[in-house]
Amino acid sequence: MKSKLTNTSFQNRKRLLMILMRAFFFLCCTTVFALSPNNVISQNSKIKIKEDRTLSVDQVFDLIMEQTDYNFFYEEGLFDDYPEVQLEKGIIRTKMLLNESLSQGNVTITVTDKKTILIQKDLPNNIMKWQEPEITGTVTDSNGTPLPGANIIEKGTSNGVTADFDGNFSIKIADNNAILIISYIGFTTKEVQVNNQTNISVSLKEKEASLDEVVVIGYGTVKKSDLTGSVVSLDADQLNQVNVVSADQMLQGRVAGVQITQTSHAPGGGVSVRIRGTGSITAGQEPLYVVDGFPINNVSTANGRLNSGFEGSLPVNNPLNSINPADIKSIEILKDASAAAIYGSRGSNGVVIITTKSGISGSAPQFNFNTSYSVSKIRNKIDVLSTSEYINIMNQLEIARGNAEPFNDEFINSVGAGIDWQDEILQTGSTQSHNLSLSGQSGGTTYYSSLSYYDQEGIVKNTGYDRFQARLNLDQKLGDKFTFGMKLNTSLERNKSVPVNGFGKNEEGDAVYTALNNAPVNPVFNDDGTIFRPTTDGMFVLTLGSPYGKVNGQMLKEEINRTLVNIFGEYSIVPELKAKITFGSDRSTKRNDIYSNRLSLRGEAAEGIATIVSGELSSTLLEGILTYSNTIGDKHSLTALVGSTYQSFVNRTFSAGTQGFASDIIETNGLGIGIQAQNQVASFASERRLLSYISRINYGFHNKYLLTASLRADGSSNFGDTNRYGYFPSFSGAWKINNESFLMDSSVLSELKLRAGWGQLGNDNIGIARALATYSGGAVAVIGGQQVSGVSPSRIPNPNLKWETSEQLNFGLDFGFFNSRIKGSIDYFRKSNKDLLLDLPIPSTSGFSILASNIGQVDNSGIEVMLNTVNLNGALQWSTDLNFSTLTNKVVSLGNIPEIIHSSAEITSLIRPGEPLYSYYGTKAIGIFQEGQDPIAAQPNIVPGNPIWLDANGDDVINDADRVVIGNPYPDFNFGINNSLSYKNFQFTAFVDGALGQQLMTYTLYDAIYPNDNLRNRLAEPWLNRWTPDNPTNKWPSGLNTSSYRGSQSNSFSVANASFVRLKNVQLTYAVPVDNISALKSLDIFIGGQNLLVITDYPGYDPDVNSLGQSGARIDRMAYPSSRVFQLGINVGF
Repeated sequence: MKSKLTNTSFQNRKRLLMILMRAFFFLCCTTVFALSPNNVISQNSKIKIKEDRTLSVDQVFDLIMEQTDYNFFYEEGLFDDYPEVQLEKGIIRTKMLLNESLSQGNVTITVTDKKTILIQKDLPNNIMKWQEPEITGTVTDSNGTPLPGANIIEKGTSNGVTADFDGNFSIKIADNNAILIISYIGFTTKEVQVNNQTNISVSLKEKEASLDEVVVIGYGTVKKSDLTGSVVSLDADQLNQVNVVSADQMLQGRVAGVQITQTSHAPGGGVSVRIRGTGSITAGQEPLYVVDGFPINNVSTANGRLNSGFEGSLPVNNPLNSINPADIKSIEILKDASAAAIYGSRGSNGVVIITTKSGISGSAPQFNFNTSYSVSKIRNKIDVLSTSEYINIMNQLEIARGNAEPFNDEFINSVGAGIDWQDEILQTGSTQSHNLSLSGQSGGTTYYSSLSYYDQEGIVKNTGYDRFQARLNLDQKLGDKFTFGMKLNTSLERNKSVPVNGFGKNEEGDAVYTALNNAPVNPVFNDDGTIFRPTTDGMFVLTLGSPYGKVNGQMLKEEINRTLVNIFGEYSIVPELKAKITFGSDRSTKRNDIYSNRLSLRGEAAEGIATIVSGELSSTLLEGILTYSNTIGDKHSLTALVGSTYQSFVNRTFSAGTQGFASDIIETNGLGIGIQAQNQVASFASERRLLSYISRINYGFHNKYLLTASLRADGSSNFGDTNRYGYFPSFSGAWKINNESFLMDSSVLSELKLRAGWGQLGNDNIGIARALATYSGGAVAVIGGQQVSGVSPSRIPNPNLKWETSEQLNFGLDFGFFNSRIKGSIDYFRKSNKDLLLDLPIPSTSGFSILASNIGQVDNSGIEVMLNTVNLNGALQWSTDLNFSTLTNKVVSLGNIPEIIHSSAEITSLIRPGEPLYSYYGTKAIGIFQEGQDPIAAQPNIVPGNPIWLDANGDDVINDADRVVIGNPYPDFNFGINNSLSYKNFQFTAFVDGALGQQLMTYTLYDAIYPNDNLRNRLAEPWLNRWTPDNPTNKWPSGLNTSSYRGSQSNSFSVANASFVRLKNVQLTYAVPVDNISALKSLDIFIGGQNLLVITDYPGYDPDVNSLGQSGARIDRMAYPSSRVFQLGINVGF
């Protein structure tokens, strides 16, 4: 509806009506609607222009009313003198259309919550206005795309605002002659004279270095369109869609060719990151992490524990936990050699570059506060036998063996419902996260600072992690030529843990192991309140700890203090030539306090066991870089750099422990009062250094043909003089086909680029001084009749030991269609890791058993696809990000060694030419022996219900010689799909990832099928569906005589299908309109969930786990359970 105030002869009535109407709307606006966030035109309201046309202002209002719910109320003829409005075909925001239509006059617009728009003439100039002049406007780039978050500051004051999601802003200024400074990161700052204007549209020009997305690479940046290597860049908007404790968890499932697996789901738990497969056996497999130009040390310290009585694995800390994810601006992953070769000996497993946020030039101080709270519960409990199922099966088994039932009716009645031991160790967890940041510019100083607190209470009782963190990033311009900068991050991390992720069994089993193995008929406590332990005549008959004792009787408290600082100075010698010097330090101290009290088996036997482990890990960096960058004419662009970098690493550990305390109350605070004879002391120290020389050249011709070449020389103290230095070259090129004349005018193709690259990388992560002779203590000699302690040689030197080398080849295609509404990349890679470091057996006459040597080769190859589509771009916006990758891993050679067999915790893996690295290895079950079946020569004592084993060598004997590959730990392919939808002020994201075609060796199945005794519980699936005469299945054995199941060896019963599809993250955000709340610039409320749904046949807690941590074959040793998380949070900008 459009209402007009019409002229009549009743002028007094008209005048009265106008007074009443103005009073009415004034009261509405200053009372009711001033309290409502809806008294503005929706930022997402849009008008569709079907064709180029010219309309009067009145006709524009008609058009708006046709497509929206807005109504207009104004005096008839008010716009008769206004010029007509030129409209172009397309979509325009309603607010922008109104601004353009009314830009030539002086009117006041008032919007009510009834969608009524009142338009009035401004008061005459000679009448005092009680409000300061208010300027509205829009900030866009040169293509008309809004720049949300652009800074608008009144020059000479601290008065400033930030543009909203549509690039719109409103600012009150001191007078109509003020000057506005408009800035946006990556764009040239612009000053605009107001000159009595009420609406200003500002178009910012992109800086030359940011004409398209800028990607951070080693020791520099490059436009994404000029990349010649395989590099993936993710910005804060893509990363901050999930609340995590560390940066690498943000990448999970989002990058093709990068497989990220949890080593533990415990609070603060680490992850295993594999970029394009696993290529090394002993020299490390994790990527290099570079934080603000500082290559950080990806190792832990202070993990020694002596005889602490702590049955679980000590926490494997994630080195990125100290970095607050909210501080991260972008993460780049350098996947191929041409991109990572600039890091030489540390880049063979890929490089992850993390860049934190900086202040924005030309911006007023901006505060941002983010807070969230989440609750977490176990996603799924492992299905073990219930009390009634356990009793029935135990009775059936004993009857089948010819024995009496172990559980009679009296016992069954006394037990009742029994105990769910998983519930005894589990709880509802919670997480709270608080982040406060301040950024801006003052004079020549840009700054970003933050404070954060993160606290996570685990779903296993008495487990948790918290972190206090602070950051200060400064950039100071001193004149036109010199820039000084500092990146400082300091953190305090505290971790509490009970025995989890352990590898022991029986008495040494951890909390999860004991919870899954304890029989449901056992009570938690005896009648006298002591922990129940099954006994006969005072003797233990169940060699298994109590789950209650595990989570209450053994505790680890860990504290880590870490400070990472990077200081640089850059001098512009001439505009084309810059020199940069950087000094950095990364120092962390760590302390573990471990105590086992009398609630645990070991603590009870030893009357308390206490251990303290402390450590220090430090790294120092000094580097100098000279960079030349120039454009020669219209055809040639050249960037070249040379430099040198030096980095040292020091690791020191000290530990002490004892046992035998009068009381548990002292814990680790009184080691001196323990039993002196039980005192233990140990210490360790190591140091290594790396000196490097780097060079790189980037050349472009006519913005069509690109060439990149780099060479790095690394000298490492880990090697002897013969091979101390390694040289790592790379070459890559690209052809921008879309810039050729025959495609430049294409309306369909927006990008088409071919890439190819080759390079060599090294791996010096082989341990300290492996090429040198070493000595160890403990040797004893008798000299002069006295026993003297000394040292003896512990390792024979190999001066010819050299770097592992990774030779990599990559072919890629980048594409974009329909103005990049569809864009992506396809890559094929082949990576060959050669000269693998292995210990070879040598004659015992040498006095040693092994010699570190370079032999063997492992290859990885695969295809990676990344695709982004803009599916809808109207009022409802919908975009999709998809990634997909395949991987083929194969051991090519082991020199003269036929195979290497690894065994850990009854799990066996194989390294053999022609097979995937760390293939699962064991005896293969080919069925269940049935009644009436012909005898089997290889198993003469087999009875119905027993497994039939594959006689692989056909010698009619089942033994270790019949072991075969029984599983592949590598998936056929990984994928991730992220959908983002926005409508008006709502935004919704849903992220799904998965891995298909992979297997996982699981101790959950192993221990369920081969229980040590009949007093333990079992996995429900194989026992409820076991072979019986009435259920002649061919899948699960009968369980009657498990000694024939080769229980001490890995076999195919222990390998499970670990394929999964997971709804990883869902989040709904509402951007609250804050136009009328002067103190706020933005207010977002969000709710979300993580791990809401997992589709899998895996019998354990979660197929996404690797209990062995960052090395070796993937196994699940009854790992810490994963959780389902529900989250609520608020993000406020002011």
